[in-house]
Amino acid sequence: HRSSTSRASRLLEVVAALVFDSRRQQLGLAVRGAGDGLGGEAVHLMWQCELADLLLEARSTGAADVVDLRGQVLLSHDSSSPVFTAEVVGAGRSVPSVDADGLGRFRIEAPRGITALRVSNGEMTIVAELDLTTEESA
Repeated sequence: HRSSTSRASRLLEVVAALVFDSRRQQLGLAVRGAGDGLGGEAVHLMWQCELADLLLEARSTGAADVVDLRGQVLLSHDSSSPVFTAEVVGAGRSVPSVDADGLGRFRIEAPRGITALRVSNGEMTIVAELDLTTEESA
């Protein structure tokens, strides 16, 4: 029992800061699908914290209230657990990722009402505020 308690106490949770949102910022380059706020094209988001950068592409799906999220965690240091699980939370529910890999990539079919993205690899959890409302519905 002691080892599981000490492992739980070592789990680090940090909140990442949003540093790029293609709906509000342009890089001065042609970014494919950037800019129209989920009206059919992709929205690109990036968060940073001391542990990692978190990249996310959000695309509308055929369902009006579902968004396809594809993301990647880019660690700033080596980790013995590079595979991250992801979940989105909000509106009284949580939706886990449908896949994840050793490169830190993940995918989630998410409802539009979510408010946060949480990614974890058992050593750390990174939390990012998330707003997937379209500019027309905001």
